[in-house]
Amino acid sequence: MFTIRKATTADCALIQKLAQQIFPVTYKDILTPEQTDYMMEWMYSVDNIRKQMEEEGHIYFLAYEECEAAGYVSVQQQGEDLFHLQKIYVLPCYQGAHCGSFLFREAIKYIKEVQTILKAKGLYTGEIDGVYSGIIVTAVRLFQQQNGLTIDGRVGANTWKVLLGGTVTPSVPVRPSVLRPGDKNAYVKELQQNLVTLGYSNVPVDGVYGAKTTAAVKALQRKHALDVDGKAGPKTLAKINELLNAASTPSDPDANG
Repeated sequence: MFTIRKATTADCALIQKLAQQIFPVTYKDILTPEQTDYMMEWMYSVDNIRKQMEEEGHIYFLAYEECEAAGYVSVQQQGEDLFHLQKIYVLPCYQGAHCGSFLFREAIKYIKEVQTILKAKGLYTGEIDGVYSGIIVTAVRLFQQQNGLTIDGRVGANTWKVLLGGTVTPSVPVRPSVLRPGDKNAYVKELQQNLVTLGYSNVPVDGVYGAKTTAAVKALQRKHALDVDGKAGPKTLAKINELLNAASTPSDPDANG
């Protein structure tokens, strides 16, 4: 009989170990060894798994058969009305034993648990249907605001702990390394002001990473030969700072003779 638990960042190495046993076998007829190695490094290095949990909102669950980890599932909020099943993998020796369907049902159960707790606290009035909708995102944000948590609409480790009645030590806000469409915070507002300064005058300075902000970031990335993904990651932010510094540096009066 399978059991399940929610993974934490302490499980990154375990998730990587499972992936190393599952991924190459699953895709051996599709990917070359070189492609498999690239995909493993891209998705399943310990640092990348930790980044997925801490920065990108991935929530992992681990399935166990007695004391042995048998597989994992990952879900991630993709937007106001969409919660994406990112990964669901089972060790070859447990394939056909319904471990995959067990993981899928538990992912839905988790969303229902969030709905039930929020409803009991008077923050959610919708159906207990396992659908992570915009109503749930709003309710989670309200709960986070009321409890001094990071307001992102995602049920991460700290939010889950407080939902279950626990407490967490308030942390000093940390500047995110990546700003992305859908983000709403002071750092987005700062980004927007910088984009306006650089000539992208149609960007609203409202702290909401919407379509116009995304389009401006893509235009800047395209102009400066960066990866065009619409996200303000380290390279894009560094380029913006470089351009701002260049624009604010007074020219040398002797440079032209």
